Amino acid sequence: MSVEWQSRDFLTDWTGLFRRRQTVDLPPSFARTARNVDFFGSAIGKRAGTKLVNGAVTTATAAWTNAPNATGPVADASSFRAGDQVFWMNPATQTLLGSGAIASIAGSTVTMTAPMANLPQIGSALIVRHDLGFPITGMFHAVFRDGTEQLLAAAGSAIWNIWGSQVGGGFAPVKLSESFAGTTIPTTWSTTTQGTFTSYETLVAADHTMHTLSGPTPTISAAEPDIIRITHAGTVIYEGTIATLNPPGAGVTLTAPASQVPQAGDTVTFFPHRQPGDTHFCILNNRVYVTSGAAANSVKSGAGIQANQRQPPVVIEQPAPTGSPPVTGPPYIRRMGVRAPSSMALGNPPAAPPTNPFNGNYGWRYTYVNGLNGQESEPSPIPVPSLSSFINQDAVIQLNPSPDPQVTKIRLYRTLANQDGTWYFVDELPNAQQNYQDKTPDAGLGELLKTFTNEPPPNTMSYMTVWPQAGTLMGIDSGSIAEGGENVAWADAPDIVNGVYKLESWPLNNTLFVTRDDGDHLCCLGAFYDSVLVWKTRSLQRIVGTPPDLILQPISFVADQTGVGILSTKGFVMEPDVAVFASEDGFYQVSRYEGVQQGFTSTRISRAIDQEWLNRAVGMSATPQGKAACHLVYNRLVRQLQAFVATDGASTPNEDFLYQFEGTVEGTPHGWSEWSVPHDYTAAGGSSASVTSSCAVRNIQTSLESIYLALGPFGLVVQQGVGAGDWQVFPVSFDYDTVWFSPGGAGTIARGRSLDCVFTPTAGTPALVLQIATDFTPTPDRYALPALTNLGVEVPVRPLFLALGEYWSLGLQENSANGLFLVEDFTFWFQRLPVGVTPRIVVEAI
Repeated sequence: MSVEWQSRDFLTDWTGLFRRRQTVDLPPSFARTARNVDFFGSAIGKRAGTKLVNGAVTTATAAWTNAPNATGPVADASSFRAGDQVFWMNPATQTLLGSGAIASIAGSTVTMTAPMANLPQIGSALIVRHDLGFPITGMFHAVFRDGTEQLLAAAGSAIWNIWGSQVGGGFAPVKLSESFAGTTIPTTWSTTTQGTFTSYETLVAADHTMHTLSGPTPTISAAEPDIIRITHAGTVIYEGTIATLNPPGAGVTLTAPASQVPQAGDTVTFFPHRQPGDTHFCILNNRVYVTSGAAANSVKSGAGIQANQRQPPVVIEQPAPTGSPPVTGPPYIRRMGVRAPSSMALGNPPAAPPTNPFNGNYGWRYTYVNGLNGQESEPSPIPVPSLSSFINQDAVIQLNPSPDPQVTKIRLYRTLANQDGTWYFVDELPNAQQNYQDKTPDAGLGELLKTFTNEPPPNTMSYMTVWPQAGTLMGIDSGSIAEGGENVAWADAPDIVNGVYKLESWPLNNTLFVTRDDGDHLCCLGAFYDSVLVWKTRSLQRIVGTPPDLILQPISFVADQTGVGILSTKGFVMEPDVAVFASEDGFYQVSRYEGVQQGFTSTRISRAIDQEWLNRAVGMSATPQGKAACHLVYNRLVRQLQAFVATDGASTPNEDFLYQFEGTVEGTPHGWSEWSVPHDYTAAGGSSASVTSSCAVRNIQTSLESIYLALGPFGLVVQQGVGAGDWQVFPVSFDYDTVWFSPGGAGTIARGRSLDCVFTPTAGTPALVLQIATDFTPTPDRYALPALTNLGVEVPVRPLFLALGEYWSLGLQENSANGLFLVEDFTFWFQRLPVGVTPRIVVEAI
């Protein structure tokens, strides 16, 4: 008997990956496999490729020869330089064939320094790497006020500009220079623990003593002890704190012995020194503020560089403009905040007859000032006694300069006659050693000295973000309070009178405890304009208001730590009214003012991939290091959330979970897919698949965004959305399969006859493979479809086949380094067989 043909039209109703316990009787618009599938728009397609940024890749256009050294032509030699190390690989198998150094380049012909055993063949991939030697723990696109751009990357003990110098189509990174406070060893020490420095200004010892140069008793400071680094002939011989600052002439005592006796001329650098750690960047007031998870480390002291040493926050800024028209030099790294003077400001009468006599009791204090941004330090110590007596005498004040290069000025303050405890502005002076004669009468004094408001941020500041409503910075202090624990802190309000953005002054009172010491750790902060989200690992709260009127409101807080929290410090993205973050049980979207008058609504957007998330990302095989390395980035141009996650026991992210917002014209999401992360090819003779950091980069000329990824253990950077293959030469595997569905209805048999497809090739010559799987066949049938050659033109493809099954899964695969395409639609044609037709015999045990 005849059976009418029926069709199942998939249209553009793509719904994304589905990985839950329920796997049958689902709409076939769900996918059981969606690997490297791009759901943007109403047609699914293959994800685009990547381009190596700090390096270059090309292909051999002919087989090379040894004549007498290895030589041959390549497609593009513009990014290669003499002296570069080149690796060549088989792109299809991704195996390393050989390596060598370039001797010379003539046009498109490259000549190596020696003959090679395994020469490049036609199509071999040739790679030059300008890597950083360490994994990248943070990456940020900084755009400065003058339009200068830098792609910053924290790797190892340095911060790099990935776009440092252009080489053809790629870049060679440049390490940012450092401008930290420091001094020298004036005389060779007699021991490895005790000796003198040329300058002691701003230094605070572990016992909180300061070298005052004014008497036998050191001053006691409440400031944090400094960590110093002593370097001899380029080798670090000591890193750690100073145990105590001894009376004048006796110098310092180190907390632990140096590896050798410090020699005259050795350099002493005052901390900070970069330590590897999860690094965060934010920009405000034309400066980039850098914090590290290593700020939570304990302080260590001893010979050589100390592993896991504490890392205080630093600033990346441009130097002051010079010339006409004014230009700025390359940005550099400096300490965040200005440390206070160690020495007291003592007024002494000179021996000569007075020229501007004082009568009465007076006291002086002075501060250091960063002339570039107006930041001021706390004042020098108060002398004991605090006032000096003058009887018809001049007042000459000894002022010692700051060793910090950011300090350009000294501000001097004085009391009124016979009035202790308040100091008023006298004069602003150069940052130099000087004896200043005070000639200002009491009536001519200026503004009041501000105290207890200009302390630098604590060395334990491990996270920092911009707080728009307060016009300042907010951060997580990982333990500067003696009791320990963590708290939220923020910088001082802007100084409107003097026009100074006080981002580097962190008053101690600017502290908020968020369910302190409940066993749950503060992870990160996310700022909306009028509120700040505070994530812990098992709770979510928000701060509303502006200082000092703040209110802490719980969004998800349960005392037994079963609330919704965040997986990692970089596991979120923020939009004006929406935050999306990764939690232990999936991905959440919290929206403010959506459907309610005020407050937040919360939606878990990862229900469709619950099993995938629980089994692979946070299940029994997951490692704490892998969870902490999760990071999210948002591609605004195509409305895609990308979550780089460590799966299957990995310690670094090796999978990219991608969620497509606004998939249809109406803005309905298309759901999840999985993108394979690009490999760090030729890493240590092989390759590794991990993305250690990511960031969105906006082209300031076109205002278009693209995503940059940091790969592998040696700090390579690639740009997404370029070309068709990874690194433009290695294949990307597209794999899409629908969930199991029953076209004729559950319990009925269907005969599949054809699949009407519409493809649009957009690059290369993609050649797809159709896969038909049914519950009747142990091995799916595969059909090679014709190659698509007419780019940009919709191509109908109608493969015919014959298959039987109750449950079906239809799939498309493509694996090439040059092919891109869109699947506009496909329609499945089948015949529902009559009831009673028995296409198979099932033996059932009763």
